[in-house]
Amino acid sequence: MTHQKNCTTCNKLFSKSINCSLKSWSTTKFCSKKCFGISKKGIIPKQLLSANTGRTGSKCHFWKGGRVNLHRYPSIHIDKLSKDEQAIYKSMFTQGKNRYCYEHRLIVALHLRRPLHKNEQVHHINAIKSDNRPENLFLFSSNSEHRKFEGLKNKHKLKSNF
Repeated sequence: MTHQKNCTTCNKLFSKSINCSLKSWSTTKFCSKKCFGISKKGIIPKQLLSANTGRTGSKCHFWKGGRVNLHRYPSIHIDKLSKDEQAIYKSMFTQGKNRYCYEHRLIVALHLRRPLHKNEQVHHINAIKSDNRPENLFLFSSNSEHRKFEGLKNKHKLKSNF
């Protein structure tokens, strides 16, 4: 007697494995871990993806337009940038496989027409991290300057300084 079922995710016909008991076979709905991951999360788990699929950036099935939130800050993928923006981006982020940059840092760098230094900090004046209008951003020359401002009890009103 052969035991076969259709996968609930991909509708592929699959058979019972040798190690699978009849009790666990009765509850089995998926042909693979990949299909199980897709059904539970709507995505393929990272450990199931092959390392070299060739689908990066806009070619990847996970692509959502190149905009994500990293650490609660809107970030943009390098593929979404123009050639000039990419040049500034690459001079700011030269290490590793970092393909996203914080949108507020990129906006300030483009406005100043120069890459930001690692120690320069961009502050959101109205404290809304997704509000990246140039008039809402203030550039501090160092993290210590930014920390001193954040530590003040009676903060003075900031205006954009670029």
